[in-house]
Amino acid sequence: MTASPARLVVMLYDRAIQSLNEAIKAIDDGDIERRWKANKNASEIITHLAMTLNFDEGGQIALNLNDLYRFMLTTLVNVDVRNDPQPARDVIKLIEPLRASWDQLAKGADSGKLAAKPTAKPVGQAGKAVGPADNAAPPRPGIAISA
Repeated sequence: MTASPARLVVMLYDRAIQSLNEAIKAIDDGDIERRWKANKNASEIITHLAMTLNFDEGGQIALNLNDLYRFMLTTLVNVDVRNDPQPARDVIKLIEPLRASWDQLAKGADSGKLAAKPTAKPVGQAGKAVGPADNAAPPRPGIAISA
């Protein structure tokens, strides 16, 4: 059985959150090597998510996600540099709503229909309306991500 593209994104977010929680626990345990490995794994997942963004179909959403992923990666450097769990906690708080949105989209795809319709379609290049692409997060009313 294969997972839908949306379900794969959810799985990546889950693994990133799991790795960040492992880094936090490793800091609490004083295990520097385990912290580094867990933080590196989370950073690699976020890098992969950024590298697979579809800017042609994702429009502004993909651009916003790219900025957010870059911010996450910059923030996660401080986990290792400062041996500080707070940046990992901060990134988890950023990932969780993205994960929830993708999970809703994946559930809709799994059932053969969209789980929820966005109230407005984002506008892509040349004013063409675009919907959530395989590699861009679905819009969430009331939430804007800006650089």
